Amino acid sequence: MKLLDPVYIKRNPEKFAKTCLSTWAPVIQNSALGEESWLKVFQYFSSYQLFYLDENGEWLGFANTIPIHYQDPLPDLPDTGWDWLIEKGIADYEGGKKPNVLGGLQIGINPIYRGKRFSKKILEQAKALMVKKKFEKFILPIRPTLKHLHPDIPMKDYLKWKKEDKIYDPWIRTHLQSGAKIIKVCPEAMRVEGTISDWEKWTGRTFPKSGQYAIKGALSLVNINLEKNRGLYLEPNIWIYYDK
Repeated sequence: MKLLDPVYIKRNPEKFAKTCLSTWAPVIQNSALGEESWLKVFQYFSSYQLFYLDENGEWLGFANTIPIHYQDPLPDLPDTGWDWLIEKGIADYEGGKKPNVLGGLQIGINPIYRGKRFSKKILEQAKALMVKKKFEKFILPIRPTLKHLHPDIPMKDYLKWKKEDKIYDPWIRTHLQSGAKIIKVCPEAMRVEGTISDWEKWTGRTFPKSGQYAIKGALSLVNINLEKNRGLYLEPNIWIYYDK
């Protein structure tokens, strides 16, 4: 597992933005904010992108992080989670604010290396980046691995699920075992909205009536309103944090 020089990422932001985007669930690849701001993460914050290669030079996994300035209590973090974090980081950078907190946008693993504990190894490196940058905390709106299998279950209930006396979701479990503390659910961490035609194109299916629909990869149900010609997906995540 070899860390790529961030100078190379800065020189090729489009390439790395595309690679990291490829690991997103299809439903959130249609985020308007993601389309507008994702490339800036690599243009502005190349030194905060931990991108790892295998022994053959192929990409193995990565951690996308973003520095922000935040002084309010952690329970006051907004319900808009991921969307807020990326907007905040970009606005702080463009406004010249000195960051004091590291934010985590995602950790992704090449499909051929999943299930081999690389996500935990990369998580540890992201935590080390917090210490290296002398930041106060590392905050993340995490996307539980198996929640998409239970889109009709509220995140606040899913969070408490256990199996054989262990936290049910492996990604939540990994973070807790690594020393994370849960802050709260952020019910509108990412917003994806479009016309009915958009949603039919995105999902490859039709929507015969208004209502709530389970969509592949979505963590909650998508609201379809034929009368207003709108479909809305609000993705719930979980705010967690690490101390030094």
